[in-house]
Amino acid sequence: MHRPCQASLVTAYLLPHLLKKLYEKLLREAGRGARLVTYCFSIPDAKPSKSVEEIFLL
Repeated sequence: MHRPCQASLVTAYLLPHLLKKLYEKLLREAGRGARLVTYCFSIPDAKPSKSVEEIFLL
């Protein structure tokens, strides 16, 4: 298993409260330019840079 700081792209299909925790962890630990792609649910209090139907790119 890789640590988040090694990832440049993370995809997730989680409920919003779990997405928020993951997003906060990635902000702290992931390298600059790392991306998070979610499906169906957006992340509370986070503005996606792009969304297509139910896919959100942060």
